[in-house]
Formats: sequence, structure tokens, C-alpha cells
Amino acid sequence: MIPKSKSGSDEYKNLQLLHRHCHDNKTANDGSLGNQSDCNSVKPKPPVIPEDYRWVDDMLVVIYV
Repeated sequence: MIPKSKSGSDEYKNLQLLHRHCHDNKTANDGSLGNQSDCNSVKPKPPVIPEDYRWVDDMLVVIYV
């Protein structure tokens, strides 16, 4: 995969489906940060999770009390 910010294309063979947090990690490590890659910041921002939500087995779920 070649990042769009490094002249990569939008062709199907150059695309991959990622979780948002996986995308953040990938872009932080492959040097594709900046405006050209549609990233808003150099470092991924931590997610803001409401108090009644929790991560369970890599899924965000609502906790009813």
C-alpha cells in the first residue's frame, strides 16, 4: 500500500479497510501524516467515549445500569 500523501492512487488494489484506531496507528507509523492524506493532526487523537460506553472484546458497547 502506498499512502495517497506519497503519490499513492485511489485504485482498488491500493486501498485497505481498517478500524479507525488501526488507521490511526498505520498513518502514525508510515509517514502519511498531513493534509494530503486527509489527516487532521500529526498524532492520532484519543477517542472521547461517553461514560456509559465500554470496550469489550474490541467492540464499543453501551452499559445499561
